[in-house]
Amino acid sequence: MSPASLADYGNDVILNAGTGIMDHPDGPAAGVGAFFEAIERVQGGESFSWETLPPGSLRRALEKWGF
Repeated sequence: MSPASLADYGNDVILNAGTGIMDHPDGPAAGVGAFFEAIERVQGGESFSWETLPPGSLRRALEKWGF
């Protein structure tokens, strides 16, 4: 869940993440990893900026779909 999604919908929301998981450029397992990494970053108050985003599943997802 990206910061933009939280800003639009708040914390009490369920988002359908099927396409984000199944169409991840590195496969569904990487899609699941990206989803959980995003949740951890939001909960930890971490930035989603390119400068702070480490290489990995979340970065690859954001390269494909953006913020």
